[in-house]
Amino acid sequence: DTIVTDSAAGATALATRIKSYNGAISVNHQHQPLTTMLEIATCARVSKETIYDRFENKDGLFYALLAWAGRQTGVNAAEYTDAMIEADPIAALKRFGVATWLKMTRQEAIDITRVAFGEASRSLEVAVEFQNLVTASALEVLPRIAAALNAQGKARIDDPEAFYHGYIGLLKGCLHQSILLGAAPIQPEDEAEAWALRAMDRLLRAFS
Repeated sequence: DTIVTDSAAGATALATRIKSYNGAISVNHQHQPLTTMLEIATCARVSKETIYDRFENKDGLFYALLAWAGRQTGVNAAEYTDAMIEADPIAALKRFGVATWLKMTRQEAIDITRVAFGEASRSLEVAVEFQNLVTASALEVLPRIAAALNAQGKARIDDPEAFYHGYIGLLKGCLHQSILLGAAPIQPEDEAEAWALRAMDRLLRAFS
């Protein structure tokens, strides 16, 4: 924020790979504490040089972690074949809704979502990358379920985008945000499954 960078901001940039304001010591422009590359390397049980060799900056490292988290917590869209969906699109929708909710509310998914939200406040690219990861399977599977429901007369979905947003809104409700904020506990699996099934029933009624 000035022509000349002082030693505190310079040391912060070298240690964390994130630019900050003059006088900042391991905090960003929002005064939030930053993790140093040494701390990351220590947690990963590798040398700092290994981290620098593999990732140009912290954003690159974070994108890699997001991709890994997406693979660990995302629903496998390949399981939802056209044949399976066309055989019973209502059952496919309910199965997908339950699988999505169970994945979204696993502790690992909650942890990475909290981190992503924090990082997204400083980087639009991080926000876009995270959004793409968490919506990929739904954007691939839901249009095919909607088409099968329409074709079989089990729903009337004139706007697939509205169907998608209805799916996300009813599935998350206010509960997902409460879990992220720590105001509500992660549900036991049977309660989570019942929650997701009720959400899918409401979605089907909305498009009946």
